[in-house]
Amino acid sequence: MTYGYLPTGFVIKPLTAILQGIRERQWAAPELGPSFDNDSLSPAGQLNGTFASEVAELWELGAEIVAGGDPEAAAGYALTVLASIAGAERRDPQATRVLLSFQLTAGVTVPAGFLVHVEDRSDKVFELESNVTNPTGSTGYYSGFALCTEVGPVAAVAGTVNTPVNTLSGLLSVTNLADAVPGWLADDDITLRQRRADQLALRGGSTVAAIRADLLDSENHPELEGIREALVIENTSDAYAGGLPPHSIHVIVDDGDTPSVGNNDIAQAIFESKAGGIQTYGSQLSFATDENGALQPVYFSRATPRDVWFVLIVTARNDFPVDGVAQIKAAIVGAHRYTIGEDVIALQRRADALKVAGVEDVPTFTLGFAASPVGTSNLTIAAGERASLDTSRISVTVVPV
Repeated sequence: MTYGYLPTGFVIKPLTAILQGIRERQWAAPELGPSFDNDSLSPAGQLNGTFASEVAELWELGAEIVAGGDPEAAAGYALTVLASIAGAERRDPQATRVLLSFQLTAGVTVPAGFLVHVEDRSDKVFELESNVTNPTGSTGYYSGFALCTEVGPVAAVAGTVNTPVNTLSGLLSVTNLADAVPGWLADDDITLRQRRADQLALRGGSTVAAIRADLLDSENHPELEGIREALVIENTSDAYAGGLPPHSIHVIVDDGDTPSVGNNDIAQAIFESKAGGIQTYGSQLSFATDENGALQPVYFSRATPRDVWFVLIVTARNDFPVDGVAQIKAAIVGAHRYTIGEDVIALQRRADALKVAGVEDVPTFTLGFAASPVGTSNLTIAAGERASLDTSRISVTVVPV
C-alpha cells in the first residue's frame, strides 16, 4: 500500500507498516542478511520498536500539518492560524453587561469595583466599571455599567440585579431597569470556521452573501456594530418579481428594537458592496458618498419588531427555587434568538419553562401580539418582521403541586 500525500489525500503510515519496513530493510542489508533475527522479542526487534514509535510520531505530525491547511479538518491553534490568514480572529470570551440605576443621596459616589449580585443568587455578581456620582445637593438616580465577574452568558432580567454585596452609606437602592446584555464564551472551532467563511465573503464581491457579510463586519467597521442580522433579497430578472423592481436588491437589517446604527452608515456599506447598475429598494431612504464625493441615494428597510406577550400558569414542586419565576422568564427570552421572518413556535417556548428546576407542568400557556393573550397557536411573523421577546411581557403564576 502507498502512504503519504496522494492525489486522494494524505494516508498515514501505521506503526505496523513502519516496523515491517525496518525489518525488510535489515534483511536486505548485505551486512545483516535475510537470517538476521529481528523478531519483536529479540534485542534488535525491541530496538526497532523504539525507533518505529518515533517515526510514527513524525507521520502523525505530518497528518496534523496537512489537516492544518483544511478549514474543515483543522482544529485548535492550526485553525486559529488558518482563520487569521483570512482576517478572522478567534473571539475572546466576554462577560455579561448590565446597566445599573443607583438611587443616591446628595454628594454620594459609588466607586468602581462596587459589587451587586442578582437577587437570591449571590454567585451571580456584577462589578461596576467606573464611578457613579451624584454631584447635586438632592437625592437622585444615576446610572453606570457593570460587568459580571464570570465570562459567558448570564441571565439577569430587569429588576433582579439589586443586592449590593457590601453596604454603602447614601446608597438607597440599586437595580437594572432592563435585561442584561448576555456575554459569550470563547469561540469554539465550529464558530471560528463560520467566522472565517463569513470573512472570505467580505468586500471584493457583490453577491448577496458578500453584501450581508459586509453589513455584519463590525470588527473592521465599528460604525456597523449593532447590526445583529442582515437579509438581502435580489431580483435578477428583467421584470418585477416578489415585489422588487428589475435588477434590484432589498436589504433588511435588524439593529435592535431601537435602531442603533446610523442610516448613512448602513447606506454606505450597501453602496460599497453592491454591483454597479443595481438599484436598491426599501422603505428607508438614506445617502452614501461615492468616490467623487457625490451623494448617492440608497434604499433599505429595517426589520419591524413584533412584541410578543406570554401568560403562563405552572405547577411547581417543593424544590422550585426562590427566583424560579425570574428563571422561567429568562429561559423563555434567552432560549432562542429570533431571526427576520421566523415564526414563534408555542410548544418550544412552553417547553422552556420545564427547564427550570421544580417545574412539574405548564397547564396554561398563551401567547399573542397584545397584552393578556388568550391564543395558544404559533405566531406567524411576516417577512421583514422579527419577534421581540422581553421579560417585562411575560406573566408567570406558580401553583404548588
